Amino acid sequence: MRHKFIPLFALTISAASAFSGCSGSKTVSSAVDPAPITPQSIVFDWQKPFENKLREFMASDQFKAEAGSGIGASMFDLRDLTGDGIPELMISPDTDHGTPCQIYTYSDGALSSLGETGDYGMFSFLPALRMVSDEYQGTGFTIGKYLGFENGELVPVMTYSDNTASAATGAVIVHEINGEEVTLPEFDAALEEYRSSPSCNMGRKYTFGEEAVSYAVYCSESWGAVLTPTQKQCYRDLLTAAYEESQQTGTDAGFELCDLNADDVPELIISEGTFDGASCKIYYINGDEAVQLDGSYGSDGRLGLDIAQSVFYAYGATENTYWSLTDSSFSAADYTSSGSTMECGRKYLLTPETIETALI
Repeated sequence: MRHKFIPLFALTISAASAFSGCSGSKTVSSAVDPAPITPQSIVFDWQKPFENKLREFMASDQFKAEAGSGIGASMFDLRDLTGDGIPELMISPDTDHGTPCQIYTYSDGALSSLGETGDYGMFSFLPALRMVSDEYQGTGFTIGKYLGFENGELVPVMTYSDNTASAATGAVIVHEINGEEVTLPEFDAALEEYRSSPSCNMGRKYTFGEEAVSYAVYCSESWGAVLTPTQKQCYRDLLTAAYEESQQTGTDAGFELCDLNADDVPELIISEGTFDGASCKIYYINGDEAVQLDGSYGSDGRLGLDIAQSVFYAYGATENTYWSLTDSSFSAADYTSSGSTMECGRKYLLTPETIETALI
């Protein structure tokens, strides 16, 4: 169902300063823009197999359906890990120590497993390198590996181990790369490319509520096709400016296209980083312009979204802060989660490459 922005929404925006607009030299004439389309009308071959796998998991003994924020419950994620333009499906059974993520891929008309990796139901992904980091820190030692995707499998690219933390006990210090002992400078040099590459945690973006499954599979990867050329340019200009600012400040900015008000047109969320106090800016499309919501939102550069109720929120140490763009009578005191929630704001690390990827 399509919703209009309610009057309350307009009242919370500075009338003069809210409109960001687009760069005049880059604006595409709206006369040539196609008619509006819905994300559900964009069909990909992988969608039904992914939905079937999610429902198969929900019917299994591994599925945990705790209500609430999703802590401890089963969750899942969609993201293109391999760089082929098709997202992978990641299923996180729970958040117990020792629980890996299950990763599935779709190619040549079939769904297949890429294997399992991670701990506590999630894993670290290095988008720029298309690699997974798998590290374990024990008492006085660290072992780890970086894995890549090759021929439909998750395969080790580099392994390493180090027991420098045992120096105080008098242990013999050994550094190893791919099973061979190396000096500390050689060890650090071998890992520099990987350790300096930005990473993000994967696996626990969506709960298993009906609306969350539907949104993830049938909407989340379609926004680039839903937006018109003019709308894409508006968002591209904003993202480019935010990227240039992040280069100046050195922050790990991120962004995401996400429908916060169920009108089938995505809002743009720009996250300034993951540091304490980092917030998000939110923009929406109004005609041929991008309009910024007055103020900043989120915590640690992220937002939560109740997809079924179009309520978004910031996580707090003792309580959350809630907003609605569709219900003028919304009261946080009366709000109860639908169980169909997601984390949003940092699907992409902010780079020139990811801007184009998101707006294809």
